[in-house]
Amino acid sequence: MRLLEIERYLLSWESWYDTTFLTHSRIAARESLYRSSLPTNLYDSIPNRWTLSLIATAPEYRRRGIGTKLVEHGLEIAAKEEVPVTLEASPEGRFLYERVGFRIVRELFVCKELEGCGYAMVWEGERMKGRWLEEGEGGLARIRNREKS
Repeated sequence: MRLLEIERYLLSWESWYDTTFLTHSRIAARESLYRSSLPTNLYDSIPNRWTLSLIATAPEYRRRGIGTKLVEHGLEIAAKEEVPVTLEASPEGRFLYERVGFRIVRELFVCKELEGCGYAMVWEGERMKGRWLEEGEGGLARIRNREKS
């Protein structure tokens, strides 16, 4: 295993620990409801990947490029490692992610209690185009099957 793969593996354990034992949400019930509504196997065909989560900018600092800089930093790391990046975006965040090259692979109807939907999105760098994504129906991308990638 390469060092970066080990680092991703350890980060996945950190994420598991965080979501299993800790909660950063001020409204834990809403976070739990949101997490339970997400498809659990959506990214199974992409075993080595980075996942961006909980990127937010305080309202008084929005529209200044801060969120874009944060996302681009993560994409630079993923491009060097030649791995894709996955995330779930809010309707407000969708456009930032599309601007930097993410593709929607699924619309997520969270639940009526949370009033809205989100988007499962995947980014693959220029040198990796087509390795994990292919054209789907209705303008959505489709994650390639493991046998194809």
